Amino acid sequence: MTTKISTTSLNSDDTLSELIIQSLDRILGSGHHIISRDLPLDSGHAILALADKPVLIVFDRHDGGQALLTGLKILEAFDNHRAWAFRLYPELLGNNQQAWQPEDIRLYILAPTPPPGQEYLERGLPQIRILTFQALLIDGDISLLIEPSAVTNPASIQEHKISRSNTFRTGMPELEKSEEDYFRNLNIMA
Repeated sequence: MTTKISTTSLNSDDTLSELIIQSLDRILGSGHHIISRDLPLDSGHAILALADKPVLIVFDRHDGGQALLTGLKILEAFDNHRAWAFRLYPELLGNNQQAWQPEDIRLYILAPTPPPGQEYLERGLPQIRILTFQALLIDGDISLLIEPSAVTNPASIQEHKISRSNTFRTGMPELEKSEEDYFRNLNIMA
């Protein structure tokens, strides 16, 4: 039996949010937990999680630039209202009750296209990680193909342990051979 794969579009931010939550083990590693999916500072396009450091994951189903602006707005609000953030999210204090600094929060951007100025952002903000995704319909189920965007900053590679082979799909640990061939034919994978 062959796998049927086609590209599709996402019609709902809620669908994208759920697919990203299903992918968090692959994005952040298994030692994370979600602090909030409903931040009061955004319109539902962000997830606050805790891995070894706080992580803000912002996403947009259309535009990487908009995801970046949302992330920066939330980080600025956290920085300007730290006492409020600690009361609302005490997990941010950590086990040793030592407060985080704004530069401790990692910012993950997920969108179909990277934000403008990607190379400059990665050089200036080593805590940023830019991921691109494509929505797929695989045997009738919606899935995401998530790939690291072109990384130019060697420090960012070390910080996030990014590999250009970190392409993955929600719901399955590895791509099947037929899927890899399909993506290569579409020039989705290098």
